[in-house]
Amino acid sequence: MKQLLLSPFLLLLLGSCARNLYVPNNLNTPLFEAKNEAKLELGTKVIAPFNFDLQTAYAPLDHFALMMNASTVNYGSKHNSSAFKHFLMEGGAGVFTALWPNKYKHHRLRLELFGGYGIGSANIKLGPSYFFNPTSNVLQHEGEYHRKFLQAAMGLRGRRSEIAFAMRFTGVNFSRYKDFADDRQTAEGFYNFSALEPVLSWGVSSKKGRFIGQLGAVLPTNGFASEYHRANATGWAYFHLTVGFAFTNFLENIHRR
Repeated sequence: MKQLLLSPFLLLLLGSCARNLYVPNNLNTPLFEAKNEAKLELGTKVIAPFNFDLQTAYAPLDHFALMMNASTVNYGSKHNSSAFKHFLMEGGAGVFTALWPNKYKHHRLRLELFGGYGIGSANIKLGPSYFFNPTSNVLQHEGEYHRKFLQAAMGLRGRRSEIAFAMRFTGVNFSRYKDFADDRQTAEGFYNFSALEPVLSWGVSSKKGRFIGQLGAVLPTNGFASEYHRANATGWAYFHLTVGFAFTNFLENIHRR
């Protein structure tokens, strides 16, 4: 009974009628001020069970930082009538600056620009009793993709809170996708799409860490008739909300002042 309740809830809120092969991860917005700052963040999307977003960043130099991110959704298995699996791993590098110092020489305004590359895969299975499956067949969709991204962010960071707006431009290349009905392959090919992914992030901190949240969307750049909807069979933008916790040595430094 629990699986029957979770499975429709999972894909209903993912916004997919049948196919949802591209699930965006959080935008990593470290909002650094100086070299040797680091961040480790773990979040979960409230739209689906059994998922996490892991984000890391480190600034080895003033005005330069590296990042590594991972994201996964893992519901069900081959023995379940309905299942969904998605994985994304990526790395990037970028530049940052900090402006508007206060009396403690802490800069409240942060600007950053990152670019990077990642690989991902997804597999979705819909049983004949599933709400979004209009047939009596077991439907399955799978795909592998490469993603390039360029993102810009602007944020305000204080002793106890932060807020940031970021925009990510993504170019996604599905090098392979396949559709199946009752284990019989019905389609195979590849497709490409690009999208703008705006997000609003916020956080409230203590001396040890920061509770964070992020609300974002995926907006295909060439309209709703684009190949984006061959990967994600939706008629509207895909929204996502993530909550989590971040650890950063920035907090240790600022609370000493």
